[in-house]
Amino acid sequence: MKVTPFAITLSILAVLVGGCAQDLPTQPILPDEPEGRVVTITSCIVDEGTKVTVTEGGKLTWAAGDAIGVWTSDGKFTRFNIKAGEEGKSTANFSATLPAGVSVAGPAVFPYRTGHSYDPATNQLTYNQPVADDWAADVAKCHMAARFDGTGNLYFKHLDGILRISVYNIPASATRLRITASDHAINGIFIVDMNADTPQISAPSGSGSGFNMKLNDNNTGEVGKGFVVNYPLPAGTYNNLTLSLLDSDQSPIEGYTRGISSVTIDRKEMVRMSEVTFDTVVLVNNEEGALATNLMKNDIGSPYANSEGTVLSVVPNPGKSPSNSSSRVLRLDAGSQNPSNPAQNKGGYFPMTTKEAEYATGFRNSTKAFTMKVRYGRPEDASIYYPQVWCKGAKTGGAATTGQVLPDRINGEAFDGTADGWAKLIKPDDWNILQWTCDNTGTWRIDITPFLSLDGTMATEGSRVMFFDDFRYLRQDGAAPVQTHDPYKVQCKTSVSSSTWTTYNAYAADCIEGFSPTADPQTNKYGGWTSRNLGNPDGFFRAVKSGSRWWLVDPLGNPFLSKGVAVFSPGSSDRQKANIQSKFGSNTNWARSETAFLREQGFNSAGAWSLVDVIRNVSNPLAYTVILSPMGTYIGELKNSSDATLKAAFKAAGWEGYPYDFAMVFDARFDQIVENTMSKITTYKYDKNLIGYFIDNELPWKNYALEYCLTKWPSDHINHQKAQEWLDQRKGRTGCTISDATAADKRAFIAYCYEVYLQKVSSAIKKYDPNHLILGSRLNQWSHELVNPEFFEVAGKYSDVISVNFYQRWEPDVAVLQNWEAWSGKPVMITEFYTKGLDSGMGNTSGAGWVVKTQNDRGLFYQNFVNQLLKSKVCVGWHWFTYMDNDPTNTGSDSSNVDSNKGIVTWDCQRYDDCIAQMRTINECVFNLAVFYE
Repeated sequence: MKVTPFAITLSILAVLVGGCAQDLPTQPILPDEPEGRVVTITSCIVDEGTKVTVTEGGKLTWAAGDAIGVWTSDGKFTRFNIKAGEEGKSTANFSATLPAGVSVAGPAVFPYRTGHSYDPATNQLTYNQPVADDWAADVAKCHMAARFDGTGNLYFKHLDGILRISVYNIPASATRLRITASDHAINGIFIVDMNADTPQISAPSGSGSGFNMKLNDNNTGEVGKGFVVNYPLPAGTYNNLTLSLLDSDQSPIEGYTRGISSVTIDRKEMVRMSEVTFDTVVLVNNEEGALATNLMKNDIGSPYANSEGTVLSVVPNPGKSPSNSSSRVLRLDAGSQNPSNPAQNKGGYFPMTTKEAEYATGFRNSTKAFTMKVRYGRPEDASIYYPQVWCKGAKTGGAATTGQVLPDRINGEAFDGTADGWAKLIKPDDWNILQWTCDNTGTWRIDITPFLSLDGTMATEGSRVMFFDDFRYLRQDGAAPVQTHDPYKVQCKTSVSSSTWTTYNAYAADCIEGFSPTADPQTNKYGGWTSRNLGNPDGFFRAVKSGSRWWLVDPLGNPFLSKGVAVFSPGSSDRQKANIQSKFGSNTNWARSETAFLREQGFNSAGAWSLVDVIRNVSNPLAYTVILSPMGTYIGELKNSSDATLKAAFKAAGWEGYPYDFAMVFDARFDQIVENTMSKITTYKYDKNLIGYFIDNELPWKNYALEYCLTKWPSDHINHQKAQEWLDQRKGRTGCTISDATAADKRAFIAYCYEVYLQKVSSAIKKYDPNHLILGSRLNQWSHELVNPEFFEVAGKYSDVISVNFYQRWEPDVAVLQNWEAWSGKPVMITEFYTKGLDSGMGNTSGAGWVVKTQNDRGLFYQNFVNQLLKSKVCVGWHWFTYMDNDPTNTGSDSSNVDSNKGIVTWDCQRYDDCIAQMRTINECVFNLAVFYE
């Protein structure tokens, strides 16, 4: 009998940490239903960073083709397939058609495989890790298991970790990569105890267990790419892993076998071997045929045997820090050497070798610098030993020439080769970045000898342990290594009506000399980076200068930079409201979904004019800000006044419609507006997700304010009276006129007006909410307040952060930002900036943002802009203006917000994918880049 299908929906919540403390039933969750019904299961990833598929770049998300296996009442795992178009999201739907009398029961597994089974009597899952080549070159499934919680929800947790191995310089004859382990099984059948709160596979004993991975078709000749395998492994320590390249007969290719002495895998952790062992040579230039790493190379032409008594192993990073947050690093132990034998006492030599004949001389001639990260086993060794590097050049008469021995730069500073210079620059208890510049051309080998004293004598004492990471060759044009990638070129013009295109450089994350755009360390629920703690006894957001850099500090004490979008709101036009109802069902559902979307793009904050009272109440909300606008409110009231003087002043209104271009800071009525406005902020007083308050937006603090007060406002008006009192007092006599005022006087008057304003609003804010930051009033006038030191000095007295809406420039000038910090003593936040794309299809006739040709160009503009902000070391956040485009049919909106491509989504919530992808690239490495500039 044919039955019309109908949908039954369950929620699957995939979580990485946290528990399911409830007793978990094994009986079916749903009653028996007729044959042929379609069951749809919604998989919602609710924990930041918790996903199930690992891609080459380390990003984790649901992927096309994913399938989960759900234990059903017929005693088998039934395959539920992801629906088309659901990939790349944090929420995806999985469907299956179940026969009559069959219900879902649990547990569930990811990924689905026919080899999995389950015993309800023991609550044990048999987990199958097959030998077959079912992992793509750059994607692996991170295995997860889930149990129903009794309400129809499935909570997934990771069962294993992932070992990531990058192999470069692969010969054309290689067809597979083989991974074998001597003391643990790495494939086959494993048992998972589902009674445990966190189901987990332990690494079972065994020997000779291995796995062959098919190489992709494009595994040669690409510098910095090569072959990447992300291989899921049960948690445990694996000794004597062996990597071999195999030919078409699946036989090891001579010279292409390498051992890894020890690797520890933790559940839910990705161990990135490409970052933690001596295969991590990254070439800056992507020239054809150039070598990228030495992972599979023999010790060709080595002046020493490798039997010196040294031991190389991969170990957990002994001191994660902002200088190096890698999980695993290379450890060299020369403790077994014979101190009495000088031939074996060079101190742990190991080579980084290239085959001279196989690479173009153009590459060798342009590779003139080498960098690596070094940490001492004992801090006291830093004053005794230094790593010697021989940069071998072309052989002449059978002998190799020698380049630099001492590094010429230490931690970014020039090294003069003296003991005093070494002591000044080296960090005894942290990671150091050392650089050698090779004077000779034709460089083909780097030899590292860590244990020589500064005068060149051999090491004879000490722990003889050092740690290494991130070996890199750099190109050099001229006197110093240049950026990793030439800057991108972006054409831009000041308005859509302009006929003049100007080409600007855009330094994206992959264009910064010496910086590798690796993913930032783990974040906490606020978005702060857990790799560093700056302390925060108050438990609310704070601004702190640590060393040379300003940070926001989140309520848990971790450093935080506000990566935000302004106006995080669903829109106000009728079309936008209808779209939200159709697509999401409610503003709350919109906020929940789009908060997850912003987090996936690396954003962590909501800027001004966001739909605060909705977005702050979703689970895991973004950190947010509130704009108060007491002066904006007051000016709105004054516009309705019947006072003849005010009417005349409004007819000559200037910036943002202020009468005679002046903020009415002296009016007694404004004091009452301030009190009324601030009395309402008590609702946010104890909300730890609130960063702080913007006071107003783009008030007119103009240099001609003194002149206008004295010449345009009547003599009996308070603006005229206060200006007269101030000028007379400053000049020390009565009856002064504007002709007596100098340019310095005019700038000082603006600072005085701003202080009157800030005294009123800051005291009221602190009265009703002493817990949160005062984020300033969003300055924006380049020829007025933004070049006025006295004005910034006042701002620093009453604000915790100086906020600036940044327009009319391609990029921030680092020196200008640093001036603002020096004048005010406070950090800076950029609270508006954007460009508009011609490819958006919008008119782009309104708004201060400049115009570029494509969405990709908008994203490059963002990357370059953020790079400059981080370089300044004084910026604690930036908010793109805005989340959503204007609705082009909303002709009744403000004239500055009509028909312009300002958002990262369209008016109806479609994504500008090219722009977003570029933004995400730098958003995901902001902390590492900030630390790099330290």
